[in-house]
Amino acid sequence: MKFQKRFMPLLLALVLALGTLPAQAAALTRGEAAQALLSAAQDYNPGVQRSDIPAGLSINGPFYGLSLTVNEQIAALIREIDAHEQTPGTAEAKIKALYDCVMDAEGREKAGVAPIQKYLDAIESAKTLDELVSVDAQMQKELGLSMLLGFGLTTDLADSSRRIAAFSLIGAGMDKDFYVNGADAQRSAFWRRTG
Repeated sequence: MKFQKRFMPLLLALVLALGTLPAQAAALTRGEAAQALLSAAQDYNPGVQRSDIPAGLSINGPFYGLSLTVNEQIAALIREIDAHEQTPGTAEAKIKALYDCVMDAEGREKAGVAPIQKYLDAIESAKTLDELVSVDAQMQKELGLSMLLGFGLTTDLADSSRRIAAFSLIGAGMDKDFYVNGADAQRSAFWRRTG
């Protein structure tokens, strides 16, 4: 009998969620069913507590909370570094320079595409795949980014104690059918969003 009492709210909540309502559960609303489910979970595991989803997030949990805490700590460190002049060449000076650059929206807006114009021109004038790959290699060397190939380290799926090199390739954002049969309005919206 104790088993039935203990899990009846959970069972009723599940029945409501599935849409099959026995006569004794018909009076419960979905909100009441959700509360019954939470209550059953807390009865089963008293460590389960109410967890509010922070503003601006769509999910919550221990790892999200940890991530938010670490991000707040990093932001505090960056603000501290930015508040003082730094010795040129130090890690702190590089962090401050990057932060100042990111925060200087007016300066970036004024500069426009001028800082990357040579790369845009080289991409536009490439006539062969070899020329495009050459431009990509130049961008990788000078800017540290690639428009064609991605390279980095990842965990080896066969042995999680090892790191392995990983490559990624550029790919179409949509499937072939979209490009061949999609409506012009869809393609225009896609290119405006990604372009």
